[in-house]
Amino acid sequence: MIVGFLAIFFVVIPAVVYFTITNPQSANARNLALQISPVNANQPEAVENEIRFILQNDPNRINNIDWRQTALDIIITGNTGDTAKLVIHSTTSWSAVVQDSNFVQRTVDGSGQRSIDFHCGGFGGVYSVVVQKSTDYGVLNVYVAQDGRILKQANTAADYGVVSIAGNCA
Repeated sequence: MIVGFLAIFFVVIPAVVYFTITNPQSANARNLALQISPVNANQPEAVENEIRFILQNDPNRINNIDWRQTALDIIITGNTGDTAKLVIHSTTSWSAVVQDSNFVQRTVDGSGQRSIDFHCGGFGGVYSVVVQKSTDYGVLNVYVAQDGRILKQANTAADYGVVSIAGNCA
């Protein structure tokens, strides 16, 4: 019992403090995630600034409630630990396969906008995502986000187009 306490006191706590101090973006992302209001409400200035940044100051996206929700889904990953988020914004139906860092795969079918959480921390934090449009029309935008930031993104407008993203978590 004493060994466990000492391990927590001398290993875990200093590691968390070191990570927070050396990774201020993580601390900032967690703070932003805690300030988020519902998508149709006025956001605090720091959250609005981050929405504008994620949506690249495009007024058509900033003023669109679906795009704003996509940005909020990305920001909220700042408070999720070993979880990453696949964020899909599409004007059509799609099918996705997500392989998390424990090499567990799952398939999700949907349309429009959707966020899918997946484990991203073990085995080097490797993940893989493949999303395919189910139609010959529309646009598919895919983001992988963790710790309040976009790790990778891709899109397609091709008939039955496919987006494939693989990488390591933050």
